[in-house]
Amino acid sequence: LYQEFTGGTVPAGSTLTLSGWAYISSIDPLGSNNNAYLVIKCYPADFSAEYCDGGTGRKSAIINDSTANDNWIYYSVTVDSLNAAATIIQPGLEFEQCALGDCSTGGGSIFWDDIHFSWE
Repeated sequence: LYQEFTGGTVPAGSTLTLSGWAYISSIDPLGSNNNAYLVIKCYPADFSAEYCDGGTGRKSAIINDSTANDNWIYYSVTVDSLNAAATIIQPGLEFEQCALGDCSTGGGSIFWDDIHFSWE
């Protein structure tokens, strides 16, 4: 899930921050091969490169089966200075099911709240 900002909406050199709260219920915990995180991706107009972290975007701390259940936990990710070649910015939430291999241990859900994206 992401929002896209294009055409220089976010000025070059800006500091970008994406933050929010995540909750994993013990009723439906994440399986051992699932990951979730906040991410900021930065592309040129032709999507030929990724400028925020060399390919996969700048990510927050990873949320996985080791993350505490039944607690709201605050996460954030920051890009210190937006590359001038990046004219498409995609802040988002990603859930990778079966990210680490076998899907037989997959499943689970994550709740997000109070997601905020800003630049200065």
